[in-house]
Amino acid sequence: MYYVIAYDISDTKRRNRFVKTLSDYAYRAEYSVFEMKAEPAEMQRLLPKLKMWIDETEDSLLVYEMGEAQWKKHVRYGLCDDPDGHVGRDFEIF
Repeated sequence: MYYVIAYDISDTKRRNRFVKTLSDYAYRAEYSVFEMKAEPAEMQRLLPKLKMWIDETEDSLLVYEMGEAQWKKHVRYGLCDDPDGHVGRDFEIF
C-alpha cells in the first residue's frame, strides 16, 4: 500500500518530534506532507507513534491509503519529484 500523510501541528517542539519520527519511515514530499510505501501492519505500528505528538484540540493528522492502481494516477511537478525514489518511480505522468 501507499500512504500520503499530511499534518498540521501548532507546537514547534511537538511538530519537530513528529517529523523526526515520521522521517524514519517516509519521504517528505512537501513541508507538511509525507509519502511512504508500507504494509498495512507497518502503518498500524506507526500510527500510535505519530498520534502521541498530536494534540486533538489544536492539531490534525490525515492519512490517505492508496492501492498501487490509485498511486500510479498521481502527478508530480517541480521540486516535489523525489530524486532518490523513496516511494518508487512506478507512477505515470499524464
